[in-house]
Amino acid sequence: MDYITVKTINGGTMKISKLVAGVTFIGPNQTAENTDAMLDMFMAAGGNALDLARKYGNAEALAGEWCRRSGKRDQIHLITKGGFHQRLSHDELLADFYTSLSELKTDIDIYLLHRDDLNRPVSEIMDTVHEIAMTGRVRAIGASNWTMERILEANAYAIKNGKTPFTISEIQWSYATCKPEMWNDPTLCCMNDHEYSQYLENDIPIISFSSQGRAMFTRLYNNSAQWEDFDEGNNTMLCDENYKKYEKVKEYCDKNHANPTALCLSYLLCNKVSVAPIIGCRNTDELKDSLNSLTFKIDQETIKWMDNII
Repeated sequence: MDYITVKTINGGTMKISKLVAGVTFIGPNQTAENTDAMLDMFMAAGGNALDLARKYGNAEALAGEWCRRSGKRDQIHLITKGGFHQRLSHDELLADFYTSLSELKTDIDIYLLHRDDLNRPVSEIMDTVHEIAMTGRVRAIGASNWTMERILEANAYAIKNGKTPFTISEIQWSYATCKPEMWNDPTLCCMNDHEYSQYLENDIPIISFSSQGRAMFTRLYNNSAQWEDFDEGNNTMLCDENYKKYEKVKEYCDKNHANPTALCLSYLLCNKVSVAPIIGCRNTDELKDSLNSLTFKIDQETIKWMDNII
């Protein structure tokens, strides 16, 4: 397993595995036995990070229970988020943060703001972020679904005023094209050409959610789904880019006898931009499929070829 490097509040660094376990590993419909089996397999492969959020029901409580049950809290980095849907006032952010601590019953390794609120100045938000950082209960601070412009604006204010900057970003990024309007959520930040160019220029690593594009290309390739299965009206994966990208996946996998899950994850894992994709596995069979990407490598020419869908 390879790792990305995240700068910590105290001036150090932490290593986050380049695959991050998603909330599906622990709930809401998982048994303790299945959670233990999946996380044991994930950690045996070098995985060391679990992505959570205040928004995700009782996920934080379940993660805390797993830490105590397994005795492996020191082997996992807990990532959680607050401030969903513009809950970014001082009192709301602090309430979310302390509720997460109460649910987890342990400290937080990376705390992310789940959304941005463009109606609030970054100065107000970053003052509260710094207050959270100074509690000593979190090791690193980041933003989720923030554009790079806003992250840079926020960090410029933080650095100028002796506050804590963001050192990691969580956005949507997969080989499959996703756009806020496709999911009827304008508060999402999805990777696009503009964002990508800015991540190339700035030393801020990414944790990517929905990194497997709902396994769309894998399911289409394996004939376990049809295109219409990915169109739910206000929540669709159907667009011209994805029709063309599937042809790329099919051509490559047919020619190279490759696994489409490994190919699509390797598109991220082998990318120039430092990224740790979240994998949303529901059982050990799906996890094995995702872990195959760790030994499947593609070069930059292949990535360019996959991106060339005009």
